[in-house]
Amino acid sequence: MLLEFVSKVLQQPTHCSALLVQVAGVKRIIETNQGQSVYPADSQLLIYQGKILKDDTTLESNKVAENSFLVIMLSKVLDAMVCCS
Repeated sequence: MLLEFVSKVLQQPTHCSALLVQVAGVKRIIETNQGQSVYPADSQLLIYQGKILKDDTTLESNKVAENSFLVIMLSKVLDAMVCCS
């Protein structure tokens, strides 16, 4: 299944890309379009209808419909020194 993906970010213009339906692939496309320093794929959580999508699943298996939207959240990586002090 091939879908068209539109990512809209308040600080950036809209980008359109054709995508592979793997969630990990979507994260890489967002990272490429928005910049690794801003949206690193490893830190992204994609949420659809209140569920966090797993990287090894597909958009189709998560029942993501065309013209719907995903929420992108970034997880913070805590410094080990901060955690242990």
